[in-house]
Amino acid sequence: MRYVVGFFIGSAIGLTVGLLAKCTTGMCPLTNNPWITSFLGGMMGVMLAAKPPEKSEDRDQKTEDR
Repeated sequence: MRYVVGFFIGSAIGLTVGLLAKCTTGMCPLTNNPWITSFLGGMMGVMLAAKPPEKSEDRDQKTEDR
């Protein structure tokens, strides 16, 4: 569920960037097509929604319990 929410939030941000940040020459592949920026924003949202790595202190406590 967290990944889906991250994808939709990232897609919304990517679509906004794709629509507002137009390249004047039309040669920029990222800002030329809002669908591409929407997809890439969604993928970045999924990566940000992924679980962050554990802190080293938490890992040390788990190994001491064994």
